[in-house]
Parts: sequence; C-alpha cells; structure tokens
Amino acid sequence: RYDAIDIKSFITFRVASTGVLGPTENDIVLKFPNGGETINSDNNTIIWETYGDVSSVDIFYVEGTDPSIEFWQEIKSNEPNKSPRDSIPWEPFPNTLASEFVRIIIKDSNSELYDISGWYFSVKIDTTFRIATDNGILNNTRIKRPGKSR
Repeated sequence: RYDAIDIKSFITFRVASTGVLGPTENDIVLKFPNGGETINSDNNTIIWETYGDVSSVDIFYVEGTDPSIEFWQEIKSNEPNKSPRDSIPWEPFPNTLASEFVRIIIKDSNSELYDISGWYFSVKIDTTFRIATDNGILNNTRIKRPGKSR
C-alpha cells in the first residue's frame, strides 16, 4: 500500500585560487572600518582585502553626511598592496578629526575600482593630556627612576 524511493546523489565542487569558473576579477573589499564602529587611538587600523591584480591603492576619508567627491581627504596615495589582505594604521588624531559621520574609500591606484565603507563610523579623540618633565613628575605623581632609592 505504501511505496518508498530512496534517491542518493552528491555534487563535488573544486575551488582553485584562480576562481571557480575562471580567473578572479579584480575587486577591493574594505573590511574595517565598514560602518558602525568607533575609531580611537587604540583601534585605528584600516583593513582591506583585494582579489585579482591590484598592485597599489589610494585611501581617502570624508567627514560629514555629504560624501561629495570634493570633500574627500587623502590618507595615503599609491600604497603598495600586499594581496590578498592588507592594512595601514590611520592617525586621524593629529588632525583633530572627531565626528560621528566618517566614511573611507579605498581605490585601485591604476583603475576606477573602489570600495567605500558601508555606513558611517565614529572617530573619538582622547582628550587626556599627559606631560612628562625632567623633574620626575608625571600628572602630579612622582616617577621612580631606575637606580635611585626612595
């Protein structure tokens, strides 16, 4: 009264470094910051991945909610790309950049290929200043010097 059919099958995929069905197309993927993060002095590395032939990149940032091309500021130009994953430290802090609306664009130096951060991220500046002097006092605390007692 009841019949059953048992069908078994399988598919085998082979992935190669040149791509599944042919050579990999050139591509850049911005990994960090990509939106929603907070950049500070402890967390300020721009990370990206490239595919295909991308020998060098240009990196820019924009502050504010108008990402028009005339407002982009250069971070690095013709930065050699260490494929497939690369990064550079970014020091927005000497420029006193502090904003909740910052985006990054990373572009192939030799073509129009680019990627832009998916959404805005924040830049926070540490406003604590520390001054060290020759009298051995740092932030009103006496510093113990090596080789000296008391």
